[in-house]
Amino acid sequence: MKYNVAVVGAGIIGLLSALKMRALGYKVLLLDKRSNYEKAKVQRLYALNLSSLALLDELDVSKRLPQNSLSNYSRMHIFTDTQDSAALDFDSRHIGKTKLGAFCLEGVLTSTLLDCCASNNSNPITYLNATSVVKLIENEDFVEIISQNASFSAKIVMLTDGSQSSLREDLQIKLNLRPYNQHAVVASVETAKPHLNACYQIFSTNGVLGFLPYVRQNQCAIVWSTTVAHAQELMSLQDEEFNETLSNTFKHRLGKASVMGERITFPLIRRHVENYVSNRSLLLGDAAHSIHPMAGLGLNVGIADLRCWVKYHNQFGMQKLTRALKAYQRERKYEVTKIILLLDGLNSLCINPLKPLRLIRDIGLQAFNTMPLVKEWLIKEASM
Repeated sequence: MKYNVAVVGAGIIGLLSALKMRALGYKVLLLDKRSNYEKAKVQRLYALNLSSLALLDELDVSKRLPQNSLSNYSRMHIFTDTQDSAALDFDSRHIGKTKLGAFCLEGVLTSTLLDCCASNNSNPITYLNATSVVKLIENEDFVEIISQNASFSAKIVMLTDGSQSSLREDLQIKLNLRPYNQHAVVASVETAKPHLNACYQIFSTNGVLGFLPYVRQNQCAIVWSTTVAHAQELMSLQDEEFNETLSNTFKHRLGKASVMGERITFPLIRRHVENYVSNRSLLLGDAAHSIHPMAGLGLNVGIADLRCWVKYHNQFGMQKLTRALKAYQRERKYEVTKIILLLDGLNSLCINPLKPLRLIRDIGLQAFNTMPLVKEWLIKEASM
């Protein structure tokens, strides 16, 4: 079968890519190796900035989301372990908006996107699950996509098969990988005080702890990026011991925090490809990069990949595919490298146990907090 566009990987970025390319009028093939989507025991809560939310609106995804599935946030408070008051505050009013973004559970967003892909349309998406792509062969005018029991062809392939992409090697794309020597501990908690639609983050020598608001005012997701040893210790604690440690570290800013359900942990690894494109293929999302979760930018950076590709596709068209791919490569490599360097620097500075560096950290954050123009710029950058 011949298609205009093949998308390999039906995660959130893959589903959005398929929907967007269909909206541009292309015949789209969507392939995924999983037989069906299974919700994780502890679902990830994804941050969506204003640009990402705009794409959901554009593709008519927002109106299909279940009621109250988006948790809007309008403020962000950043603390350090040496200060009682917030070292840095962000407010949507600084940029004349009613919100900075929203959070959505991975399972809810994925299920809605799958429904959108399956919706009746004059140009339906061909979605094949339980289909592992074993090889890509790029020709001058098309890409041959070989699965375990079938083959397809497409004018262009969009690889969105995640950080463990098995097809990067086929395209001879090198991956640079560096462990952060940290693990993230993730859980859902109930808090004694309401979150008031705000995000909270504290920098300490034990890592970066974030409280992310659910729709219900007294429920949050937590993401604690910390050392491997400390993560193991946190996972070994009984619930009440964990609750006490968590609440004390957060200095009871939302009162007592009580864990709901299971906790999970996973290693934090920085990944970044040397090239985002090949002759007729491009990488998007986790297939191209994995960044530190401290700023909640991961999904937004992947969606920015898609928006960038669409921009250059619209500028050059399929007739000038090479120029479009080169422009995409140039912009995304630069932008994501910039984000990685910024997050790595912040992570190193904010968790450093040396008192002089912690003092520099605190003074720097307080200085930013007194510069409204700088804060406005930072908020707008994070919303792009």
